[in-house]
Amino acid sequence: MDTQPDRRALLKNALTAIETLQAKLNAVEQAKKEPIAIVGMGCRFPGGANSPEAYWQLLQDGVDTIRQSPPDRWDQSIAGDTAVSWYGSFLDGIDQFDPQFFGITPREASTMDPQQRLVLEVTWEALERAGIAPDSLSSHADRLATIRLAQQKYGVMLDTHTADGLKVALENRLPGVPMVVLETAQPAKFEETIREALGSEPVRPADLAGIENLPQRVVVMAPDVEAVKRYLVERV
Repeated sequence: MDTQPDRRALLKNALTAIETLQAKLNAVEQAKKEPIAIVGMGCRFPGGANSPEAYWQLLQDGVDTIRQSPPDRWDQSIAGDTAVSWYGSFLDGIDQFDPQFFGITPREASTMDPQQRLVLEVTWEALERAGIAPDSLSSHADRLATIRLAQQKYGVMLDTHTADGLKVALENRLPGVPMVVLETAQPAKFEETIREALGSEPVRPADLAGIENLPQRVVVMAPDVEAVKRYLVERV
């Protein structure tokens, strides 16, 4: 029995498999050497360096940004009668935040960590410098489509935040290169959006079952530091 045609087919299949594997290997190796393009930057540094240009100028000039602590940065009464001078590098204008620009109420902004406010400002500036419209990154419709895709293709129910990450990952994934997207929240936190996307209720973690029926321990207070301190002292 002539087995020559079978051997030729095996060799052809083996060569095809080798070429496929080599292409995947080349893609992985190329990804390691792929240059990174910085298309937009934003920054906040001491010494008034609130833009990449200002920061570069500060470095060129060798500016020493160490200075005495601004009086509004710490409660000077804690030093008592002792004369204390604290020095460091400080950002300017951290209280000059426009919450309504980001759809945040003034009351909510007053309770935010200043670093959160800075991240919002710097991210927006980086997008502007890159010529990227923020609303083009991921819209509500994009999140719905990605949540449906993850459910249909992977059998996984995503929250809206993770859906944003998956959308970007899929758009930038290289052939043959693994992509990891970390879950950042629980779908149960976004029940209304999940119902809109999938027409079903998200499964709640066991420790959150019936949470609405538990005793409510919420106290609404004015953004007054001293009032919060008194409340904690009286109850903790």
